[in-house]
Amino acid sequence: MDPGRPGRQRAPDCVRRQKRRELDARRSKCRIRLGGHLEQWCRLKEQLGFALHSQLAKFLLDRSVAQKNPQNTPKKNPMGSCAGGRCGGQGSLPSPRWTD
Repeated sequence: MDPGRPGRQRAPDCVRRQKRRELDARRSKCRIRLGGHLEQWCRLKEQLGFALHSQLAKFLLDRSVAQKNPQNTPKKNPMGSCAGGRCGGQGSLPSPRWTD
């Protein structure tokens, strides 16, 4: 028994190492390697106001899909870009300041 924790037994080192390897392998499946572009990625994340890397990734993926499938994007308002109290036109970026 571990003297620091009464009632709990420590797993052997080999079992702990195996569990750690399994967790690392599972985590690495959802990692994206940016290489030397991490600084640029972090600057963009900050400029757009995202708190999480996953938010920036989702934003960029959605934007890419919208550009490739223009039929899924909202049509331009025939009354002008300020009709209905909404100014800024279709080309402006949405405000990405999310609170999760």
